[in-house]
Order: sequence, then structure tokens, then C-alpha cells
Amino acid sequence: MDLWDPATEAISQTGLIGDGSGSMKFVKWTKSELPNLELGKSYLLRNLVTDEFQGRFSVKLNRTSQIEPLEKDVEAGLPTEPCSR
Repeated sequence: MDLWDPATEAISQTGLIGDGSGSMKFVKWTKSELPNLELGKSYLLRNLVTDEFQGRFSVKLNRTSQIEPLEKDVEAGLPTEPCSR
């Protein structure tokens, strides 16, 4: 849904992902060596790590995570909670 400039070299991508249930922040670690997510594309994401900081949830993609492009577009809902970058 949105991509932001990473705050550190340890992060290769960060932004906002979503599905029909809402949206939340994601972080993809540089060491994961995963392909970049592209705006406007839909993916099936597996083996994510969930995190919570100050009442806000996010997901992290690491070496065990999997990114599978989807043929069908997934419509994203509105954020389920305010997101801070």
C-alpha cells in the first residue's frame, strides 16, 4: 500500500501492507535476502514475525519468511490502527 525510506541499512524495505481485514506496518530485513515488494502487486506472505510496540502491531520478514506473488489482486482495507513510521 505504501513504501517508506528505511531508517537504517539493516532494513531493506519498510511500509504499509494490507488485506481485506485492514493494514499494518511491515519491515523486511536486509539479511533476509528476500525480493522487494512492489507497490500495486499482491503477495502471499508466509512465516512472518509479529511485533507489538506501544500498542501498535507490525510484521517482520526475515530469512525464514516466504514471498509468493499472486495472480489475483487483493484489496486492502483501511488501517486497523494508526501507523507511525
